[in-house]
Amino acid sequence: MPGGMAAGADAEAIADYIAGGLKGEAPAMFAVCVVCHGADGKGNNGMTPDLTKFTSRINKMSEECNKGNKEACYKLGQAYENGTDGVETNKFKATDFFIQGCEKGHGWSCFLTAGKYLDGESVRVNMRLAKEYFGKACDLHLEEGCRMYKEMSFR
Repeated sequence: MPGGMAAGADAEAIADYIAGGLKGEAPAMFAVCVVCHGADGKGNNGMTPDLTKFTSRINKMSEECNKGNKEACYKLGQAYENGTDGVETNKFKATDFFIQGCEKGHGWSCFLTAGKYLDGESVRVNMRLAKEYFGKACDLHLEEGCRMYKEMSFR
């Protein structure tokens, strides 16, 4: 889209709509995009870029996590933990992605999962699981995990 046709909240709404696969109700300002890209967003038979091929960073990370990419799982956890990359904060989803990252061998994911069980954030407090996840972080050569595992051994 040429510069200045949508800005601020309108541009963000359009970007979210496109990243979401053009599903749901289109934002009002999407009408400006329709002129060049067509109502289906496919680019009017190659005259302009096909908007349906654009996906959000979150969608790409989710695909990578599902394929076994431990770093992508960790980054998804961070995005949901902090409400970044276009997603709202969701501690439950963050925990799920940290667990997946840990299962795939990501040390910080294990460490953060342990902290969730230690503090009872989005999961029930479970000292046994907290210690187990700190141990996994340690096994993956994360010094902080080793330190916390040792500390929990004296509780």
